[in-house]
Amino acid sequence: MKLIEKIAFIQNTVDGLSKDGKNPHFKNGYVTLNQIIDALRPMEIEQKLSITMPLSHVMGRPSLKLVITDLEIENEDNCITEEITLPDLTDPQKMGSAITYYRRYMLMSFFNLKSEDDDGSLASTKPASKPAQNKSTEQNKSTDLDW
Repeated sequence: MKLIEKIAFIQNTVDGLSKDGKNPHFKNGYVTLNQIIDALRPMEIEQKLSITMPLSHVMGRPSLKLVITDLEIENEDNCITEEITLPDLTDPQKMGSAITYYRRYMLMSFFNLKSEDDDGSLASTKPASKPAQNKSTEQNKSTDLDW
């Protein structure tokens, strides 16, 4: 079986990821990286693939690679690599969080994994409109601004 067929098999086999993590700041649920890895690992072994996500650099910026290698093929067609540039952060804890976030979304996107919409619907909704204010309030606000 070709590498792309193995990936398609995984895409069509892994199903039913549920939000097992809770974001206390936004009060929403999400699919954790551990659940994604746990769902992919048996298929990775069955299909004789290696899925790695090494850190790298692209033009001096940190990046994250997704490398999927077919362990049964011994030529240049044995792997697929995708790469994304990470935010340029100096705080190691923030960078660690960003790496986890991007790993989660790269795997979900590449393998077309299904889950409930965790925060995409929030990003696509319009903010609630503010009630109209009377003219005198608007004029007072405009004079208070520092431009």
